[in-house]
Amino acid sequence: MRAIFRKLDSPLLYAKALLFLKKDGYHGQSTRFCLAHGVDISYHLSIHFGYLFNLGQQMKNIALISTHLDLKLMRNPLSEAQQLKLTPKQLQNYLVKTISDPSVRVERMELLLKKKSEMKSSKLRNKQFDALWKALLRDLKYELANAIVGRKYKSTNPTPERDEAFDRYIEVMQRLEHKIKTNYMTTYVNDNGDIVEPELGHRMTPSQFSAWVQRKNPRAIPNNGAHWTDWVPRAQRQEVSDLFGLIPTSPRMKRKLPFQRTSRPPQESKAKSAQLERLKLRTENELINAQQAYEIEPTDKHLQTVRKIKQALRWMDELKPNDFVPPTWHGMYPETK
Repeated sequence: MRAIFRKLDSPLLYAKALLFLKKDGYHGQSTRFCLAHGVDISYHLSIHFGYLFNLGQQMKNIALISTHLDLKLMRNPLSEAQQLKLTPKQLQNYLVKTISDPSVRVERMELLLKKKSEMKSSKLRNKQFDALWKALLRDLKYELANAIVGRKYKSTNPTPERDEAFDRYIEVMQRLEHKIKTNYMTTYVNDNGDIVEPELGHRMTPSQFSAWVQRKNPRAIPNNGAHWTDWVPRAQRQEVSDLFGLIPTSPRMKRKLPFQRTSRPPQESKAKSAQLERLKLRTENELINAQQAYEIEPTDKHLQTVRKIKQALRWMDELKPNDFVPPTWHGMYPETK
């Protein structure tokens, strides 16, 4: 016994196909079906068999089944969302069954493939944007967790100043986390920088968002928002620092310093080391360019840039394992843009 099948869509289990055929009254025939591959019934294309015991009878049954599936397809066409989930081959086979005009079919095919490509690109962009925002939130959540533990710690000399300082510090970080998740991460802008609906614009990375904010307030988010502390207004940072400065101290007491530019200890030290090495390599290349610019045009501005880059390289060598590694050498100067 032999069966020839043309695979038109996703694989279909034998039991599922047989159940469909029985449900629609095609059981009880003298035909013996050998289903190795078929199509998902939701796509309703056609099933082809051949070369069984009685070829003539089998071809008659094939015609009945194919006609029945095609009629179901015409009565229940797939929505555009369902069509976009098909592979190009599946989509082509579907359009052949539903659109008779070749020119219209080709136009529809090109439109759907273009939409599929745009959806894939959008999905990849969103994934990358989420990764960048999560990296910013990771260090914030780490410091927030440490502050909550410090607030709950039972000191031998509890003071209201200490409780007030920790409470205010925790409040500032929680508000910032809420703003990032509910506002900054979900803000869409068009090419002109105007806030629009998601379908009319695009999201922004942390650095893009900080640059967008700096158009109105150049000192709003320094350092291009590389670290979470850059997103806290300077007045709030000063307020919290002053509250911690009012906490009475005792011998050998370690004072809490808020808004330190540290990062969560990496799970893999190799990854952190590789990130630092890449930063050093980029910075050394920028140093070469800055030195060449100074040789061509020896101005104070170019000289200052060379000195800053050299100082940033020295600071990179002094970074501790839990210190924050900025994306560029500018991040070694927290209060600069």
